[in-house]
Amino acid sequence: AIACLTHHIKNILAGLTSSAELIEMALQKDDVETIRVTWPIMRRSITRISNFVQDLLFVAKPGRPVLKACYVPVVVTEACETMRDLFQQKHITLEISADDEVKTVYADPDALLRCLMNLIGNAMDAVPEQSGHITITIANQPAGVVTVTVQDNGPGIPADLRDQIFDIFFSTKGGRGSGLGLACSAKIAQEHGGRLHLLECAQGACFQLTLPAMSIGQ
Repeated sequence: AIACLTHHIKNILAGLTSSAELIEMALQKDDVETIRVTWPIMRRSITRISNFVQDLLFVAKPGRPVLKACYVPVVVTEACETMRDLFQQKHITLEISADDEVKTVYADPDALLRCLMNLIGNAMDAVPEQSGHITITIANQPAGVVTVTVQDNGPGIPADLRDQIFDIFFSTKGGRGSGLGLACSAKIAQEHGGRLHLLECAQGACFQLTLPAMSIGQ
């Protein structure tokens, strides 16, 4: 586990160091174009290390979520807006659909945002550049729950790995993955009385987050 974490951190820091060196040289030469091209790469590395630390904290800490009334479509929109630059850089198309009058859930907004960003981020990593497509569907279900389904058109998850994907430190991305994202998201779902499922689908991967809707008087 320690070796996995160390390897992931080293990869991110290598990208940060390389970008910093390029920007430093460009500043000495007043090379604005190199700075313009390199800065988004450096910013992505900063985002990766920030997300990694947040995931590690969520997985490690035993605390309870701070619950309040949450309207899921608003949190989904915030997650997508936060990652908008990455969508544009990879030319990924995004489709969001929601039932009319989606029920409110009782959730920790920060934890729910973290969970959704992990699911969307995994989908972004999986899809091909230029032709990548991600569909997010928010729906009320008869059992008094709200579901958020994130589906991509990537290669999908091999059948022999499906039972391991929610295990901490397990990753299908090799050195590019920390093995924390899905474990973190599954833990957040469980803390909210919900679940995170990997669904069968014809193409790509399809994850569904299930959250209990607020009851009257809650």
